[in-house]
Amino acid sequence: MKILFHALLLLIIQQGHAQQPVSGSYDELKLAYNPANNLLTGYFESGTGDAGHGKNPQFACAFYLEGKLVNGKATIKTYSTGNHPDTITGTLQIDRTGKITIRLPEEHGGCWNVQHFADTTDPAIFVLSKKENWIEIHMVTSGKAFFAGSPFRRAGKGDTAGNNHKIESLKQ
Repeated sequence: MKILFHALLLLIIQQGHAQQPVSGSYDELKLAYNPANNLLTGYFESGTGDAGHGKNPQFACAFYLEGKLVNGKATIKTYSTGNHPDTITGTLQIDRTGKITIRLPEEHGGCWNVQHFADTTDPAIFVLSKKENWIEIHMVTSGKAFFAGSPFRRAGKGDTAGNNHKIESLKQ
């Protein structure tokens, strides 16, 4: 009886904990988690209304995010990357299954037409589509940034890069 009680207690404790996020692509959301400091960084980019060409969407939604994860939840700051940059503070939550939910009190420019983050009845939920070994994601805001690695790479303004002591993917 005592063994059964301990087994049930252990199961309840394990189910109560939120899952640690997995770095990678959640479709349009790229997310990295650094377990050394519980830092979440990411980048969301999507567009619609491009008449099937895929290069120049009529409506675009893009922002960088960062926050500290505590018990499966993070207060995040999101930074718009469009023509009218703005900062919006919101929340990111990870459930026991690994689903990521992002809620913002208002939309970044263009997001209302692409993906709703401020809808209280239908939150933005993301599921992992490709695991990556990223520790952090950063956005380049200067005209150029150079990264040492193999091979040597260069990024321009608005590019993003995953960082795990080498660049995983980068626009060239």
